[in-house]
Amino acid sequence: MKKQTLLFLCLCITAIGYSQIQSGKVTYKIESKLSAEERYEAINSKSSDNVKQAILRKLKSSLMALRFVELELEFTPYESLFETTKSMQNDNTLDIKEAIRFTGTLGTYYSDLKNNHFYNQRPYAEHEFLIEMEFDDLDWEICDETKKIIGYMCIKATTTIISANGEMPVTSWFAPELPFPFGPKEFCGLPGLILAVDYDDYYFYAVTIDLDKKQRNIKNPTKGELVTDKRFFKIVEEYHNNIFKNR
Repeated sequence: MKKQTLLFLCLCITAIGYSQIQSGKVTYKIESKLSAEERYEAINSKSSDNVKQAILRKLKSSLMALRFVELELEFTPYESLFETTKSMQNDNTLDIKEAIRFTGTLGTYYSDLKNNHFYNQRPYAEHEFLIEMEFDDLDWEICDETKKIIGYMCIKATTTIISANGEMPVTSWFAPELPFPFGPKEFCGLPGLILAVDYDDYYFYAVTIDLDKKQRNIKNPTKGELVTDKRFFKIVEEYHNNIFKNR
């Protein structure tokens, strides 16, 4: 099993150095590395001027709404739950859900280290899905580069994931000082809490961390049709093909 040595080491360090810490919560924000115009060019659209302006307005609105997006990761030594906070405020003219959808972060993400399971509960095409993967599915390469994020020294790690759009490179920054193998979205399995992720031209970064000596009750998601990630990508592909076929 991949990276089991690292994960067991992580748990040992947790037991020794963090015996008093039973749970925690990280709050993340998201920044776009591209402007609305750059994102429009990236999708290679050859639309009419009217359609182009409509797409640009939507992109600009979504990027503006990202300022109000906050995401929370709750964790114990063996479980984590990552989702959008329920207390986001804006001026009621911005579509927060659409902004989150653009970043590919809709839904709830649950990690279960003991059973080597990872689940993403998410809506798609008016259906609810529960996408199942293995916790240690990602093949990380740990690098020599380091940087500080909200006071914690972090180490760079890279991997490649398979998404509905094909292969995507991912760069993460994890803090060995916080030996909990969790992070935002499906990014987990490193010997330290992931405090930042560079993915699909978006930058997820931690803004606050709260550690607690009390155990948190993390509830795993169960709603939705249970599918593998490969099956879900096939559903997405078939759905898009049917849309273009009926146009």
